[in-house]
Amino acid sequence: MADVPEGQKFYCWEKNGVIASYNESFAFSMPEKNVTVSAVYVDADEEIEAKAATYIDSITPTTTADGKRKISYVTMSSVPIGCNIVQAGLIFALNKPVDKNTLIKANYPDNVRGKATNATNYKYTWTKGYNDNEVYYVRAFVEYEQDGINKEAYGDDVYKVTFKGYELVE
Repeated sequence: MADVPEGQKFYCWEKNGVIASYNESFAFSMPEKNVTVSAVYVDADEEIEAKAATYIDSITPTTTADGKRKISYVTMSSVPIGCNIVQAGLIFALNKPVDKNTLIKANYPDNVRGKATNATNYKYTWTKGYNDNEVYYVRAFVEYEQDGINKEAYGDDVYKVTFKGYELVE
């Protein structure tokens, strides 16, 4: 933990500009690319709400030796100290344009990919075979238990993904 600037307190960790965790202590896997991890501080008198953070860390297309196309999605999730992750991963829609207001578990209960864990941080990977005509819309999510109540949090970003690449959905 870096020295806290005078008159301020810790708020969150950002990884490449995306909130990665609201916990002061946070471990992450170092990828094979450059990343920027920054501590964010706020005024000492500002009230901070403990909440979950989740995001898609990478989207990587590959072609196997036998010519099959696959895309791997990696999500990262973190919940406040004292909470437990119930399930973390991603939710998707196939060939149906969506945005962050509609791509939620309640609307796509059969299109949830994730794992259960009893931890405060979790990395989930889903690798999916692809056809040329498929377009996936994906978003990170985390379901967690806080004080006996199950809650959900979603990543801020929805991505439109084809084998040729991906783009942020506005």
